[in-house]
Order: sequence, then structure tokens, then C-alpha cells
Amino acid sequence: MTESQWLTCIHPRKMHALVTRNRTGRKLQLIGCAMARFVWDHIDEPIVREGILAVEKFVDGELSHAEYLPKYEAAQAVIQRRMDITLPTGNFEPLAGMLVAQGIISANLVVAVDRVLLWAEFATMTTAATGKRMLARETLNKQACDLYREIVGNPFRVYLLRPNFAGGGMCYPDGSRCVISETAKQIAEGISLDGGFDRMPILADAMEDAGCEDRVMLDHLRSATVNHVRGCWALDVILGRDRNDGS
Repeated sequence: MTESQWLTCIHPRKMHALVTRNRTGRKLQLIGCAMARFVWDHIDEPIVREGILAVEKFVDGELSHAEYLPKYEAAQAVIQRRMDITLPTGNFEPLAGMLVAQGIISANLVVAVDRVLLWAEFATMTTAATGKRMLARETLNKQACDLYREIVGNPFRVYLLRPNFAGGGMCYPDGSRCVISETAKQIAEGISLDGGFDRMPILADAMEDAGCEDRVMLDHLRSATVNHVRGCWALDVILGRDRNDGS
């Protein structure tokens, strides 16, 4: 896949194939969790929803393993109970939401996100009128592709963080450098902690005040059309999480 194809892609599985070759487990897990929102109404068990929210917090270090484990086990138990009841009937429609959730908390993340795509599409198709199914599929695919670009960013543009002994800050894809101010770090940490993505333009201002001239990053932070989610590539770069360099 070329950079141009990535930026215009409308086939999420093609993007998924590229992402799974060079991204960390955290990014894949957050992609799956964000995709669950596409079929949130189909995940009709509060305990399972809580399990998905716990995954997001756990992979970002906001829950300890001891705090996460009971939520994981409770969600798994509910999913298994629903499967035991429904699978013998041969009707998978009521299970679509549960199978999405099961994929998200699976240990095999490469398979898990593909499963989320499969069952999210199934849930969308089964609830759409026949004449609207193609539109529903196209809408889902576009949302999923936009989500990959939101969380992964552009894998063809590499942002590198410099170690403290080298002065800190970051190097942009064009080779220019910028120091990340304490103000920008604090704003970014606050957004990450409480999901206050409405403050992203404020973060952009702080980055620009610190000397950031990377239009791609600034425009992404200021975009009024981007649906920002946990794992946003620009926020992650500023926070030093999952560097945008394929690591």
C-alpha cells in the first residue's frame, strides 16, 4: 500500500493488514475498542460494556492488572453464558455484539480486530433494511478506515521522540525538531485522562506556541470533523506513547 492509498482507502481490511505488520498491541486493542462503538447498542450487557471500557484503561495503565482482571472475567462469563444459550439455535444475529466484545478481549489481537470487523459488519447488515444494506456497509467501512487513520495516523510519516540526553522533544517527518513544552504535556495528559477531546484545539495552540510548525499534526488537533478517540496518533506522539515509527 502506498501513502496515497492509505490516505484514501475505503477498505478497512487492507489497512488492517498493513497495521498488523508493524503496530504494537496497544494500538490494535484500542482500534478494536473504538470499533465496538459502531455496534454499541448490540452489546446489550452492561457488564460486557464495562469490560471493554476496562480494556481501554488497562492498556493505557489507568487500571492495574489486579483491578482489570475481575472486570475481564465478569465480561467473559457473561459472553460465554450468552453463547451457550444462543449458539444451539443457529441464530448468530443476537450474538453479534457479544462476538465483537469477545474479539476485543481476545489475546490474539491480529485475529481479534479482524473478528471485530466481521461481526460489526454482520450486526450492521442484519439490522438494516435490504435496500439500505449496501449504504450501511459503505458507512461502516468509511468509519473503520477513518478510525485507523485516527489511531495509527500516517505510517508513511515518521515522528521520532528524542531522548532526554539529546535534548528531548520530537523530530518531525521533514527532519525539523520541536520541544514539547510542559504546558502542552499537561494539556495532553488531561485530555487523555478524561477524554476531553474538545480541548484538542487548545493543545494545538500550546504546541504552536512551543514552536511546532508541523501542519499535519496541528491541523489534525484542530480538525472539527475528526472523531477523536483514545489512542489518537497526534496525542500519542505528544505523550510519547506508541511512537509513530512502526514500533
